[in-house]
Amino acid sequence: MNKFIKNKSIRRTILILLDLVLLLFSYNINFLILNHSKSIASSSHLNIFQMILYTLICIFTYIFSGQYKSISQYISKLDLYRLIVRNTFSIIIFFIILKIFLRINLEYNLLFLIWIFSNLFTCSIRIITKEVYIYLKYKNNSKRSVAIYGAGEA
Repeated sequence: MNKFIKNKSIRRTILILLDLVLLLFSYNINFLILNHSKSIASSSHLNIFQMILYTLICIFTYIFSGQYKSISQYISKLDLYRLIVRNTFSIIIFFIILKIFLRINLEYNLLFLIWIFSNLFTCSIRIITKEVYIYLKYKNNSKRSVAIYGAGEA
């Protein structure tokens, strides 16, 4: 388990896969809310295409904007704010592609709910991942190194 914790590429791959699943889930849950319990699987190919397009836009935005450079142990509030900005940017790109290039009308409340749930799920998983990572890292270490400054000649 210790090799797993130290391998950055495995941790990044797991974060990408988690984001992929959560973004698909956040899009699908919005579809369920707005279409009164009809799942996206029972809908048209266009809705499935939109869900996949949104997920890919988000993942590429995360990768190219440096989302996965910071390892989960060191995530801070600033990283969560950046993630919200990335999700906002992804929604805008998604809207532009659908509206301008594909001439598909999308409800604004759907976009807003996608943004809310994407932020909720992706930020939550970052916090949970950080806590699990720290727990696994320090689970076997009963001692922690502590430096005491200012003891002088005591």
